[in-house]
Amino acid sequence: MQNFNELLQELNVSSSQKGCHSGKTWYGSCETIRSFSPVDGSELGTVSSATVEDYENAIAKAEHAFLSFRKIPAPKRGEMVRQLGNKLRKKTSSRSIGFLGNGKILTRRSWRSSRNDRHL
Repeated sequence: MQNFNELLQELNVSSSQKGCHSGKTWYGSCETIRSFSPVDGSELGTVSSATVEDYENAIAKAEHAFLSFRKIPAPKRGEMVRQLGNKLRKKTSSRSIGFLGNGKILTRRSWRSSRNDRHL
């Protein structure tokens, strides 16, 4: 699937990833999970699953981050989330990920249509 490989290159993402992230560190040394395109059955990439200890470590770090994040006033948190969303929407590739993962063809019109459907 050429479009998917181009997307990965554009985002500087490898087709082989680790499956657990703690905010700074990626973990994954267990079973490898392969992902296939629903369009043509080609392999899209692999994810290495993490150990139970890795997941527990990630959860502990997420809980710590939550405690820090909730100290920020709600309007400021909302502004941070809004800015993140705006940055993601600026990149065509960010919009493409869901469509390619679902085997759909992305056009500007189909993206707008799916975006408007969320507000119904």
